[in-house]
Amino acid sequence: MLSLETMMIVGLTGGLGAGKTTIAGLFQDCGAKIIDADQLARDVVKPGKPAWKEIVKKFGVRVLHSKQAFPRTIRLPKPFSVENLTRYHSSSNCS
Repeated sequence: MLSLETMMIVGLTGGLGAGKTTIAGLFQDCGAKIIDADQLARDVVKPGKPAWKEIVKKFGVRVLHSKQAFPRTIRLPKPFSVENLTRYHSSSNCS
C-alpha cells in the first residue's frame, strides 16, 4: 500500500497538442493513478447537476447548446470577475 511518504504527485500542464494525454498514458502504463481535472470539471457541470443548475440560474439558458450542456468554448460575461465573485459570496449563505 502506498503512503503519502512513498507516493509521487505529478501535475501535467501544457498547451493544446503538448502531449499531456500521451505522457499521462505512459504514466498509467507504469501503474500510476491518473486524475483528469478537465474530465472532473466537465462532470460537475453535466445537465441536471447542482453546478449546472446554478450556472443556468445565474446566466440563463442562453449559455447552453442544443443538448442542454455547456459548449466547451463557452464565453460568459465576466462570471469570475472580482466584482461578481464578491457580490455572489456576500449574497450567499457562506461564512
